[in-house]
Amino acid sequence: MRNASLLIATLFVSTMAWGQLGLEGQSAKDPELVRALDAASAAFLNAQREAANGRMAPFREALNRANERWAECYGKYREWPTSDTAWRSNFDAINNALLNAVNQASPGNNLPAAKVQIDSAVSTLSSLRSRNGVLDLMGSMDNLNTALEGLQTTIAGFKGRPLTPADVTALSASFGAFRDNYAVFTQAALDANAFGLGDGELESLRKLIVVQNVGIDTVFSVLSNPDSPQLVTQWQSVRDQIIAMLTDLRAKTPAPAVTEEAQAADLQSVPDNGQPGKDNGSPDAGRERPRLLPRLRR
Repeated sequence: MRNASLLIATLFVSTMAWGQLGLEGQSAKDPELVRALDAASAAFLNAQREAANGRMAPFREALNRANERWAECYGKYREWPTSDTAWRSNFDAINNALLNAVNQASPGNNLPAAKVQIDSAVSTLSSLRSRNGVLDLMGSMDNLNTALEGLQTTIAGFKGRPLTPADVTALSASFGAFRDNYAVFTQAALDANAFGLGDGELESLRKLIVVQNVGIDTVFSVLSNPDSPQLVTQWQSVRDQIIAMLTDLRAKTPAPAVTEEAQAADLQSVPDNGQPGKDNGSPDAGRERPRLLPRLRR
């Protein structure tokens, strides 16, 4: 954590004078910039979740990763030529919030105070992204769909057998990719209300995501002491909730016209959960499932 603190402090002190030079109005939707902001957002949200869980050790680890992702983004994009006059001050505010969070967590050991700082960083970055149109909602939904499929394929490969250390490593990586993409998507859906939901719909979605977060945390806890049957059961519940949420949200967005061939291609099936002949009580057991979600089209 001390190295992360020094890194953030060095970046802050060594920043060029603010000024108004280079404000050519270049879009913030550059693909590499968006990827850097996505990586920072995912790391921030993970640190925020660990702080909310009230466990200092996991929070410190998550905060360290958040510092690393932000250092990469800050060093490369703080001077991005944008017409957004708050861009640089937001970058510096996030820098300060992360530095304060580090100081509160270690040696301060003050988790509530550190959470205030990481909450501030999340809020500022969310505002910057929203203001500059860097939400890429369809892209984040597509990424989440891909991560869901990847995790589903990983779990299907276990076929109910005991997990080996290699299985656990692969599963942890796959689950981490899913959780990061889920965090970025739900932030856009809630904080920026990218689907334009009414107050009641937005509150219902917020409550549903809280429930899903509990399920995701449960799956994560199973990974600490892996047990294949329990893992599959917990994952199925989370998966079905998220698929239902995404299907409902996609119905609220206008869909472009597609060919009959493309529609037929979307009905291809994906592997099930790796337990043949049974779906843990699902009423659809024994029926061929369509793919998790249709591929998004642009």
